[in-house]
Amino acid sequence: MAGKAKRMPSKSLHLVTPAPRPERKPRGWRACAMRHLRSQGLPFIVALALSVPAFFIFDRRPPAEFSSGKVRPDKVEAGENASIQWDVQWRRDGCDAHATSVLVTDKGIVSELDGRWMTNLHDGDLSRDFHVSWTFLPGTVQYRATFDFECNWLQRIFPIRVEAPPVAFEVTASQTLKALPQLLKQQP
Repeated sequence: MAGKAKRMPSKSLHLVTPAPRPERKPRGWRACAMRHLRSQGLPFIVALALSVPAFFIFDRRPPAEFSSGKVRPDKVEAGENASIQWDVQWRRDGCDAHATSVLVTDKGIVSELDGRWMTNLHDGDLSRDFHVSWTFLPGTVQYRATFDFECNWLQRIFPIRVEAPPVAFEVTASQTLKALPQLLKQQP
């Protein structure tokens, strides 16, 4: 390092000093509350706002359990009325139920009954009267019902669907239809 001279720092040091801050005025309780809300309350509010709909989405427990059913009378004449009765056990209260029911013959023919009907369930049993059309041929028929439960506002869009156990019963030929050929022969 013979040929190069060392550079020595200059004797005058330039120090950077921060600009003076303006004096802060003391803030009131509102400013303190807003700081606290931003730091701790806002995440809580967001978590709460997201958890309530999440609970409604994942709350899919069936509110009722259908154990068995019976049709009275056991043998129904075509064109007559009958009644079905299920044993129901409630698991939770406060749910509206809409039901759709169909009759299915042993040949696979489906007949919808009265469209959608609303019911008020309670522990014990649920019974409903229905009409067996005179067009049913003699044989075995199953009564099938599907219940759509609405226990919260989100389940009005996506209801909880519960299938009741199908109940089989016998349909016999209508006495009126049996007598129809004789009635037609008697007419002039």
